[in-house]
Amino acid sequence: MAQDANANGPAPDGPPAPLERKIIYTSQIEVLVADMASAQQRLEALIESAKEAGGYLARQEISGRNGSYRNSTWTVRVPLAKFDQFVSEVEGLGKLWRHSREAQDVTDAYADLGARLRNKQSSEVRLLSHLQKTGELKDTLEVERELSRVRGEIEQLQGQLNPLKNKTDLATVTVTLYERETYAPLSDPDFSAQVYRTFDASRQGLVLCSKLLVLAIVALTPWLVIGGIIIVPAILIFRKRRVRRV
Repeated sequence: MAQDANANGPAPDGPPAPLERKIIYTSQIEVLVADMASAQQRLEALIESAKEAGGYLARQEISGRNGSYRNSTWTVRVPLAKFDQFVSEVEGLGKLWRHSREAQDVTDAYADLGARLRNKQSSEVRLLSHLQKTGELKDTLEVERELSRVRGEIEQLQGQLNPLKNKTDLATVTVTLYERETYAPLSDPDFSAQVYRTFDASRQGLVLCSKLLVLAIVALTPWLVIGGIIIVPAILIFRKRRVRRV
């Protein structure tokens, strides 16, 4: 009897289920590498592994000229399950220069959008049920207008929820590789490359000379001030004495 009463009676209220945390993870990693080609191959292998787990390469940019330092930037979306491992392996591509990580908790916003979406979907179900029961043309048109409005709000909420879900399901990792040594091609550079390298070397020399000149002026300034304080009065006194003698 006690068992039957418990089965038919209201279920005891238990503690509310905890909300699943929704966090947007972003990471920026800068690494110095000795060989750009080798580092890129290793990074591409890591990206392929992330793709197999559901991630993807969002952006890639490689820049650099003959006789200059090369760098490449890769933006990768990585599943959370592989996020820490991916970051650790990227740091091992060379000498870590900088690594910043940010975690943004969007649990409340995600839960609010989800609740609003479920409410609108329930309203849609009720309107569809009412539409099947009504027989008056006026009532039918009114329900259809309301149904159209609710469906528009559902699409809008879904459009806000889907990107948020994507950002919380996949972490964003931006990897920048910098080459340690100046890039020089295996073959002899063409004339345009030689012109660029000559101009760049001259520009660097001019910048260096300008810096040295500024440093020299700064270094001499205190001595010039002290010299002006001592020498100028001495010259004036000397001139006055000469005038008196004459």
